[in-house]
Amino acid sequence: MTDDVTELTEENIEQLFPEIQQYRETVGDEGIERMLDLLGDFSEELQHNWERISKRKHNPSRKGDAFENTLKGFLESYFTSAFDIRIGCSVVDSELRCFNEFDYRQNEFDVVSSFRTAVPNIVFSEDNMYWVPYDGVAFICEVKSKLTKDKLEGDLSKLDILRKIRGNPSDRFPDNISGTNMMVPHQLHCLIYDKNEINQQTQKELLYEYPNSWDLLLIVNEDKLLMNSTLPYAHKLFNNEGQEGEFQWCHIDNGLLWLIVTLSVSIPQPPVVYTINPLVKMASFMGASTGGGHYKH
Repeated sequence: MTDDVTELTEENIEQLFPEIQQYRETVGDEGIERMLDLLGDFSEELQHNWERISKRKHNPSRKGDAFENTLKGFLESYFTSAFDIRIGCSVVDSELRCFNEFDYRQNEFDVVSSFRTAVPNIVFSEDNMYWVPYDGVAFICEVKSKLTKDKLEGDLSKLDILRKIRGNPSDRFPDNISGTNMMVPHQLHCLIYDKNEINQQTQKELLYEYPNSWDLLLIVNEDKLLMNSTLPYAHKLFNNEGQEGEFQWCHIDNGLLWLIVTLSVSIPQPPVVYTINPLVKMASFMGASTGGGHYKH
């Protein structure tokens, strides 16, 4: 197994970002320094905002819920106009495979972000569980206070089931999608941990075992982000030697900053997201179980 982790440092930044030389010619060295200062200040602001929300949401008796609420509040600070963000939410795929693939209560994800432009914009509820159409989801986060072998393996295997049932995610969008040339049609799968307590070799082996199940992994306490290089943005950003879509990952400091940036450039902004399929199929089962309808003459 080779080491396919690309780490961003001050020493290799110009090698990894060949466009920087072009920027220097356009903006000049002084302009580059000013822009880096702005980004540095913004990165610090993100960390302060996380800490502020964390203190406000802190509940010593329910640490897991507090961390999920912190992430929800943090994301809402920057994406509230585009997404509805929910905690402890399940998803219904267009083929209804979720009811067979997941055990009861297993189909519940810590933080689920749905497009506000979903049509119909519906939320199902049952036994204090909330369900949204998976076609209307922009990204999903599994959130834990500690990154350990058991928790990482559990999160990856759970997201892997979700990956297998998502079908063709581009079908949910019309042709006229706004966004960057680095956006992806599928729902982004994010892993968010507060503290790192895993052996690095174990982490590497698990990420290799589930290469297509995760897109971003953030360790908040270290402010580090691991970005799956199958994302078009990662491939462009780091000018990888491998082919686009080939699995590696990039290890980046200022993780909260890069989380915001990567979500922004990778997720489309469609005028409408079609989420009617699961509702139509569920309704047809209801019709069959009640004897169907009849024409009135």
